[in-house]
Amino acid sequence: MIEWAEQRPLNIGGKDFTKPWAWQGYIGYKIGQVCIGERPDGCIVRLEGKAAHEWAKAGLPTGHNITRLDIALTVWGIPNQSEVIARHNVEGVAHRKTLQSRPFAVRLIDGNGDGDTLYLGSRSSEQFVRVYDKERSPNGGKQYKTAVRYECECKEQLALSAYQRCVNPGYSATSCLSILTGLLARRGISPVGIGSVQPAIIAPSIAHISDLESALSWLGVQVRPTVARLMAEGYEEEVLTALGLARLFNPGY
Repeated sequence: MIEWAEQRPLNIGGKDFTKPWAWQGYIGYKIGQVCIGERPDGCIVRLEGKAAHEWAKAGLPTGHNITRLDIALTVWGIPNQSEVIARHNVEGVAHRKTLQSRPFAVRLIDGNGDGDTLYLGSRSSEQFVRVYDKERSPNGGKQYKTAVRYECECKEQLALSAYQRCVNPGYSATSCLSILTGLLARRGISPVGIGSVQPAIIAPSIAHISDLESALSWLGVQVRPTVARLMAEGYEEEVLTALGLARLFNPGY
């Protein structure tokens, strides 16, 4: 992997320098758009830009996993980015109200002329969406004049599923755009400037192990003490009925 990264030419035709790199306990090297590190519980490879595209074309090596995948789209030719972002905020809020499951967070940040940003979801959720004024963003500039940026950050199961959908049956920018528009549709967002690209249908993910562990922890800490106290006071039948467990212990109930 290091040799592959060192051999990648820069956009200007040169070579990237290898530099020390560390992140969240991982220690390794950064070579241009490629970061490689390791820690006692595993190794990590972080790719961005053209390096990510090149790696995706080659396919995921056997034994590797993807825990995070970011898919982005930059659309130029939008003279009033604030209006488009505000419209997407309305779309997100309206879609949120239609959901029966736990709704996602919607937050619009007014940049007061310095660029607006819309957040849908949370950084800890499996899907986190950002829509913002790329021209006025910290890493923007005049080269992004009239541009709006759509970014979807996928984690764990959704990241792997989205990656597989991007590369099967063959990797292409069109397949990535279809996946991105499908992910945005899950938040009610219809991006501008995508032409006739059809959004991919992204099925809801099953509960992650971490979610199950969180639920079990909540039962143990919050529910068990109350159940134990009530049963000790002689309310066993009432407790089982309230928990929907009466029939498990009394089939004739």
